[in-house]
Amino acid sequence: TTTLEGMTLTNGTGTGSPEPLGGGLYGENALIDIVGCVVEKSTARHGAGIYLSNCTTVLTHSVIRENSTIFT
Repeated sequence: TTTLEGMTLTNGTGTGSPEPLGGGLYGENALIDIVGCVVEKSTARHGAGIYLSNCTTVLTHSVIRENSTIFT
């Protein structure tokens, strides 16, 4: 299990081409605990704040705000 705790993820731009995924956080085939985090002001084509594929995730006392998708 990967644990992110007490982090602020800001102004991410995603990963991948031609369509960037997961501006703030990208996860694939993972167990993820997100505790007391802020994901904000990130952009991506899909999952601007958080993009998870085939993940088991627990989100606790966290904020996801002001993220936006981009269209090309």
